[in-house]
Amino acid sequence: MDTDQKPSIGYVYDGIYRPKKAIKDVFMHKKRVYKPFTNIIKGKYVQKERNNGCFIEMVTTLIGDKSIQRKCIDEVGVFQDRLGSFGRPLALDSSKTMQPDEYWKFFGCGALNLQNLAS
Repeated sequence: MDTDQKPSIGYVYDGIYRPKKAIKDVFMHKKRVYKPFTNIIKGKYVQKERNNGCFIEMVTTLIGDKSIQRKCIDEVGVFQDRLGSFGRPLALDSSKTMQPDEYWKFFGCGALNLQNLAS
């Protein structure tokens, strides 16, 4: 990756996906054994306020245009409330199995600014 370019969310998520997959492989895909470790990576033990702060920090770092930053923040509600394309049964099922960058490519049409950020 060129250091002058900011990484896409897909690149960042790849850094999360690979360790989770390695942990699952080490514990031979026994969910009750690997789940505590993957939850830590997934951020289950981080408070929601901190997550929102990290997301805002990421958006402001990756996007220079303040109007697009604001649109991204607004679109988070669409995603969190599972509105539009995010509320479709296929989108709900796929969110559990697809990598985040692929998920956003297919179902992010309801939040175009976030979709662009993810690609």
